[in-house]
Amino acid sequence: MLSNRSVGTRVAAAVLSTLGLLLMVAGGSEVFVAQRAARVADLVRPELTDEGLAQHRRDFETLSAVIDGLDSSVLPAVAKELRMSESELRGEITRSYPEVGRLLEQKDVLLPFAEQGLTNLERQQEDFQNADSLPPRGLPGYSGGLLNIVLGAGVFVTGLVALSRGPTRTHAHFATIAFIAGLMIVVPVALQVPQKAQSAQRVLNSLNPSSQVVQRTDSAFESGRDGQIALQTELLPALATALGLNPAEFQSAIGLSFPETAAGLAEMPEIIARYQVRVAIRHDGATDLRALKRVPIGTLGWFNPACGAVLGVAIAWLFVVTRPSKRQEPAFKTTSD
Repeated sequence: MLSNRSVGTRVAAAVLSTLGLLLMVAGGSEVFVAQRAARVADLVRPELTDEGLAQHRRDFETLSAVIDGLDSSVLPAVAKELRMSESELRGEITRSYPEVGRLLEQKDVLLPFAEQGLTNLERQQEDFQNADSLPPRGLPGYSGGLLNIVLGAGVFVTGLVALSRGPTRTHAHFATIAFIAGLMIVVPVALQVPQKAQSAQRVLNSLNPSSQVVQRTDSAFESGRDGQIALQTELLPALATALGLNPAEFQSAIGLSFPETAAGLAEMPEIIARYQVRVAIRHDGATDLRALKRVPIGTLGWFNPACGAVLGVAIAWLFVVTRPSKRQEPAFKTTSD
């Protein structure tokens, strides 16, 4: 029959091997998740720097000022010079320059939608930068997953070695596993992994990468881009001609009467180009974001400490079960004459 210590050793091997396999599977899953997260982070990181957000805010304010300036100041002034009512001029713009007409009609929807996305980025900047500080600089994003695979393999193999060498030689191997368990608790806590995982979760919760939102973003950008092109290349030259001015003279007249609008018009091609990059970022990252939102990132931040704690408790129990028993001395000694 098997002794209690032999049974304990077999249990030790089963427990350690099972925990090791679980840790390897978790590490493989973490590598997969980390690769997706790294692709998304690489896309949005430039936008979420102080400089990137400041430029985004300036672009939005300039864009808003140009559209509002055209709608509330320039077009009414032009209509007055042409001896037309504002409604007549807007009707002509809608018929002859539909892209510009659509932009002006949708501005009360497009501008708030654009600002909503920008405001969310500004609100999430701190959480993103906090989450993006993992892993430590110089290491790939999936390094934590690879480490878990290695640790899991070590736990798995150590359990098998402890079994093969018998109960009298298991404690040294258990001490190695206890050290690994300690690392799994101390290192994530020291690096604030659980807190940074919560930061990542908050960022993910704030985003909506659904196909409907992606399509709406693409449509909003196309309306703005097409409207800007038609405005610069068709409507403004046509208005200049109607007023008996060449394009340069018309631009100068706008600059004298509406300097903020004129300055913004000059920046519009560069602003549209930067918005095109931002839209591409959202479009390219949508698939990975949808996958990441299905993963409980915030909860997984506690996986290694929790696994380390379970491993530590298991090792303590197994250490007790497999410890050598003390030889019992007889209660009474017999003496010979």
